[in-house]
Amino acid sequence: MKKVLYVGLDVHKETISVAFAPHGEEEVRFVGTFPNNSMVLESLLRKMMSGGGIVRFAYEAGPGGYTLYRQLREKGYECMVVAPSLIPRRSGERVKTDKRDALMIARLYRAGELTGIYVPEKRALHNKHIFQYGRLREFFIGFLVKRSSTSTHIWAFFYPFCPFFPFFLVIGRTFPGEEAKTAHV
Repeated sequence: MKKVLYVGLDVHKETISVAFAPHGEEEVRFVGTFPNNSMVLESLLRKMMSGGGIVRFAYEAGPGGYTLYRQLREKGYECMVVAPSLIPRRSGERVKTDKRDALMIARLYRAGELTGIYVPEKRALHNKHIFQYGRLREFFIGFLVKRSSTSTHIWAFFYPFCPFFPFFLVIGRTFPGEEAKTAHV
């Protein structure tokens, strides 16, 4: 029987925290926190596969959508997305850090205590994204008409306030750089 490596991920827009739990061993190990991009993910996958065996991934669902899930599935890995409300927690456990979350997900995944959620196919989301893009376009046009502005720096105003910003995260688009600053108009 091949050795199974259970990997728990704590995924954010900029970083991914990684922990793994080898099957049959007591200890769960924290690997580290890495930038969230495909090149780093590739090198991480190569390191984990170097020991042979099967690698299974699990991470907590969040506003970033299912981009990582689809990347891992395209490469042939088993991946589970878990709803935060379905993760068992001890009473009084309130401190959440990236490291603790990754370790907990790896430990619970190995124990079989996690329940995955349904991840819609990319084609099924296509119509939803077109609809959201249409609403986003109407929102911007309405703003320009109301302000009578043709400013090329429209994103500088909308970045912190845009109600459609999660739309970009869901389709896998992120904006690198500093965090948004509030603008006083």
